[in-house]
Amino acid sequence: MTNRDQTPPHTMADNYDYSQHFVDEKTRLGLTDEQADEQRQKWGWNALEEVKISKLWLFIVQFTGTMPYMLWIAAFISACTQDWADMAILLTMLLCNGVLGYREEVSRPCVVYVVVSEASNTTKRSTTLHSNTVDNPH
Repeated sequence: MTNRDQTPPHTMADNYDYSQHFVDEKTRLGLTDEQADEQRQKWGWNALEEVKISKLWLFIVQFTGTMPYMLWIAAFISACTQDWADMAILLTMLLCNGVLGYREEVSRPCVVYVVVSEASNTTKRSTTLHSNTVDNPH
């Protein structure tokens, strides 16, 4: 096979499906419904398990990371030097960062769940793929 046969021709229309250029005919056709059912019985559904994270853990995690660690260290140094005003400011910054981060984390899974559920509702289709062969001009 020459290099010319391996690369898509540049003279083809802009709507050429490059993803199918290197795929053999068997792969391009996909699985039949029977084959898909057999694979599903053998391996199960192709789905991720839902992970539950406690809200307390989400709040605690907000006080970890590079920036919060630097604030913790600065607050500790302020306490060692008995600079109580700076320590109070640093701890207030940590608390505000933790509360805001927690609010963002709590609101995010709802958005992800909505997007995933909408995608699963709109993409219900047969597992049998129809052959959309692209004529190779060579």
